[in-house]
Amino acid sequence: MVEGMRAEIFDAETTKLPNVDPWNSKSYLCTWAAVAADTEAEDTHSLDDTASFWLFNHNTATIGNHEQMLIDIQARVDACDILVFHNAKFDLQWMIKNGIKFDHKPVWCTMLAEFVLYGQDKLISKTLADCCARRKLHAKTDLVKQFWDNGIE
Repeated sequence: MVEGMRAEIFDAETTKLPNVDPWNSKSYLCTWAAVAADTEAEDTHSLDDTASFWLFNHNTATIGNHEQMLIDIQARVDACDILVFHNAKFDLQWMIKNGIKFDHKPVWCTMLAEFVLYGQDKLISKTLADCCARRKLHAKTDLVKQFWDNGIE
């Protein structure tokens, strides 16, 4: 990234079954998370007050106004210089489904970058956890996978 750029890192979590396709009427968005990353910051791993998350369709937590949450997400998209995702095609499909406009921003996909860097080797895992381990970055905390592994959708 260019020094001084403000990146916004987004991640969506959705239902797993029947599939994660946003166009399937039985699939739905559960959460959006975003973290701002300033390329001039010394510690790019610190979340401090740059992290936000929004709960959608949650059965136990208090849910905010969906319309206002989407407005807040759009504001973060509009305020950044570049959007960053791991497996961008997945998250961007959910943005499209929820009316988030991003066509005015460049997009960086860490999964695609990893695929290119490793010579398009389909046998090398491109999961975020494995990419972080290869790059000796902080381990991915995958709470959603823990729920799925315990049969909680």
